[in-house]
Amino acid sequence: MVADPSNGELSEAEEELLDEVFARFGNLSRWEIVDEAHKLPEWEDPQGGRIPIRYADILRFGKKSPQQIEAILGDLRASEYVHKVLAGG
Repeated sequence: MVADPSNGELSEAEEELLDEVFARFGNLSRWEIVDEAHKLPEWEDPQGGRIPIRYADILRFGKKSPQQIEAILGDLRASEYVHKVLAGG
């Protein structure tokens, strides 16, 4: 990057999380980051292809309850709907 992209829409918690992630992984090469990602419980070997990681899987491995997962997924669906409506789609 040539310039700071700013953080206009990020909450303080999101900024802190990004700082924490960068402090932990910012000095790694891309292949070291790949190795770290493969240690995550939600990662599955795609056997040469690719498999999308579902939000529900991330939340489940993050120890969220089924009720919390459904509430979060409902919020995501509502947000996606609002974005589509506002974008005219």
